[in-house]
Amino acid sequence: IVIPLAIAGVYAAFYAACKSNPGVLTRKNVPTAMERWDYDYITFSPKMCSTCLADKYVCLSEDGSALPDNKLADQHAPSTAPFVTSASPGSINNCVGYYNYRLFFLFLISTWSICFYGTYLIARILQSELIARGLLHMEVVENGFQKRPITFVEAVLYLSSLEALLSALGVFAGLAGLIVFVFSAYQLWIVLSGKTTNELMKWDDVEYSIKEGSISKIPQDLISYLDKYGTEFEPEPPAGPPPPTLGGGGGEAAPANGKARDSTGLTQRKPKAGSNTVDGVRGGSSAAASGSQASPARQPRQRRLRRFVPRPVVEGETEMVELRSVRQLRNIYDRGAWGNLMELLFPQPFG
Repeated sequence: IVIPLAIAGVYAAFYAACKSNPGVLTRKNVPTAMERWDYDYITFSPKMCSTCLADKYVCLSEDGSALPDNKLADQHAPSTAPFVTSASPGSINNCVGYYNYRLFFLFLISTWSICFYGTYLIARILQSELIARGLLHMEVVENGFQKRPITFVEAVLYLSSLEALLSALGVFAGLAGLIVFVFSAYQLWIVLSGKTTNELMKWDDVEYSIKEGSISKIPQDLISYLDKYGTEFEPEPPAGPPPPTLGGGGGEAAPANGKARDSTGLTQRKPKAGSNTVDGVRGGSSAAASGSQASPARQPRQRRLRRFVPRPVVEGETEMVELRSVRQLRNIYDRGAWGNLMELLFPQPFG
């Protein structure tokens, strides 16, 4: 019963991967997706698609499937070659994206498992034939009269000539399983490194440009954004007049545009007027609005750097940093090996 179940498992994984939703971006769900994956201005930057007249992040193909130049798509998989952008039927007849990456992995695992299992069964059959025919006790005649015991390799080769079709099937199954296993390991390494196939090629292009000298400098504020992305800042000061300075003044004047900036010059987001939120995180009901007794003051939440406002590079004014290695650029999409694996196994819906 194991063999039918193993074969049925491969077909079930293949069908699930073919019929699964890879994660299609539309104009309705792209704001939610962009809240989860921000631009890093290295591999992904805001661009306008000249075809659909929409943000490049939401650029869709004719059939509505996500093209591989957005964060959610990984490959169309018409072959083992990554990111062939044609929508022609391929290995799973479907795109591979954020939602069905785990099903694609399940199909790969089931494929090399059945290949190795088939190779094992064929090896056991040939082993039984080797013993039943008594090939290990045969003798080889050399030079017309000299006899010597047959070696194991010679016995196996002789049996392979007798069972040519079965032996060829075993070799084919073993090699096919090995190829799919290596490809699965490669895909798993990409996932654990916090990248997709498309991003891996983009980072290779960035590394090549740095080595060739095409990219030699980068703005300091972009480096600060990448290094501090997702990190916590100090809590906001409580509402009210600014504390007096040592000189008795009213504190430091706010910027003319009314936007607070941290030490790196990056704009910090403020809660919307009239909403009981801190950095977009909804809090409890307002005591003033409900008329109830004011609750004890709670420690305000800490800010997390999520957005970057690029500024035009001005020669002699913009602080630049010399790039010597791609390691100076942090991948903000990398959540660590375990976090990347959990995101693959349990993708969160974005609408």
